[in-house]
Amino acid sequence: MAKPARPYRPTEPPAEPQPVAACNCPFRCNAPYRRAVKAYEKAYTDWETNNYQGEQPWPVELEPRAGQPVYCLRCAVTIRAALRELPLAYDAVGPGAVITGTTGDDEHVTRSATLPSPSPAADQQDEIAATMRDWEDLLRRYLRHRPATDVFGDRRATLANSVDYLNAHFRQIITWADDPVVFMAADFGADVWRLHSSTTRMVKSGPMRRHLPVPCPTCQTRALIQEEGKALEPWSIECVERIGGCGRVFSENEYAWLRELILDKSVTMPCRVAA
Repeated sequence: MAKPARPYRPTEPPAEPQPVAACNCPFRCNAPYRRAVKAYEKAYTDWETNNYQGEQPWPVELEPRAGQPVYCLRCAVTIRAALRELPLAYDAVGPGAVITGTTGDDEHVTRSATLPSPSPAADQQDEIAATMRDWEDLLRRYLRHRPATDVFGDRRATLANSVDYLNAHFRQIITWADDPVVFMAADFGADVWRLHSSTTRMVKSGPMRRHLPVPCPTCQTRALIQEEGKALEPWSIECVERIGGCGRVFSENEYAWLRELILDKSVTMPCRVAA
């Protein structure tokens, strides 16, 4: 009779994320800052090329948003919401899906030695599953956890397990630094958002946003924007700063819960203080 397998016990305790210095958030919140820096560098180069004639370009005055330590809190929430929706993204481009667009990575070249893929939806599913499995394996090795096992014959279930593991250890990976210079968290967030946004472009022309005609539960400003994700299900509501909001991001469940508390008068709306 075979002996029962011994329980898995790691020889060393799980590694903790290395403390790293904060950097500028590499995600969407700093896109205006990056555009301003690029425009300034171009203007300064042109000014030097013209033998310093004319007015010297002014340096960028816009302040970037700092990461905590890599992504800011708002962008980390957005990336985590996109991560949780990747299994829905996988389903959205499955058999029978209506593909109305492309991933956005296609090159419009008239002469090419490479033929387009006969099944871009299947290729997208393969990339989603493989990328998330690679990140799961990488994080398991880093944390010294037991290696993952595939659900034989069910790639969708394997993807769901990978997403569940990455979501459960999201804090470790979103603050993960390979060394003091190269941030693995930035690569992880970029991969998640690339897969999320490219699948969105395949199943519809672009993300659907609509303004909610209700005040924000936090600041009472009517600046709530609801954005739909892959499977045409709303996945986030943001009180947008550029139209006067506080910048808070709500999940659907969180927003519904706060709204019920306010309607039941369990909590009160914040009052504006007259200037």
